[in-house]
Amino acid sequence: PLPAPLGPRLHDEAALRAALPAGIHEDRLGEQINVTELVVDHILARRKKRWDGREQYFPLIPHILKDPDEIWVGFFKHDSGLYSLRRRYYVRYLVEGQTANAGVLVDTIDNQLVAFDVFSGKNPPTGGKLRSGRLLYPWKKD
Repeated sequence: PLPAPLGPRLHDEAALRAALPAGIHEDRLGEQINVTELVVDHILARRKKRWDGREQYFPLIPHILKDPDEIWVGFFKHDSGLYSLRRRYYVRYLVEGQTANAGVLVDTIDNQLVAFDVFSGKNPPTGGKLRSGRLLYPWKKD
């Protein structure tokens, strides 16, 4: 079951901005993560590709940060050629009425939420870009 109900599909920018749970949210590691309209700007920068219904999962952002399945840390290369240290939070949900999982991830840089994505599939992607860098959580026991 989902930790919060999904939101509606939105069709205008003002509603998209209003639906975001903006504010400071504590993550699983005790870090304070700033959630601002940057994630909306991320979606609007590529409307055709990113304004695809992922806003329905906005109400889950606090839960994704606080109780993720995995947290990865790695480097992100910007278009400028500069690198930032990125933390990626990943959660997989089974949405009622659907047969496939919904994978949701959020990316943070300098404790600022900068990207948000949702994907579906019976088998979420493994390796590659989704899981890259160093696994911070859950900690693997040696």
